[in-house]
Amino acid sequence: MWLKEPQVVTHVRFSPKNADNGICAGDEYELRYWDDGWQSCGTARAKYEYIEFANIPHGKLYWLVNLTRGKEEMPFVLDEQGRQRFVYYDIMDIDEN
Repeated sequence: MWLKEPQVVTHVRFSPKNADNGICAGDEYELRYWDDGWQSCGTARAKYEYIEFANIPHGKLYWLVNLTRGKEEMPFVLDEQGRQRFVYYDIMDIDEN
């Protein structure tokens, strides 16, 4: 936090940079991948703040759709360590400021 002059800070409030589009327990999701059009890997209901899909194809462009209340979804890839990398910001190295 950068302040123009010294201040006494008693509280800090922050919000994650998203549109409430994380994995929400109880919501239903569909995982899709690109193969000459969007193909479905199936649907699943999240039990926790993460979701797992089995037998997904490797090395594809993916799109996780929240069927319950989705918005602002973005396609992503998985890197060599299995981390989710969003196409626009993580891969293309676009300055978010």
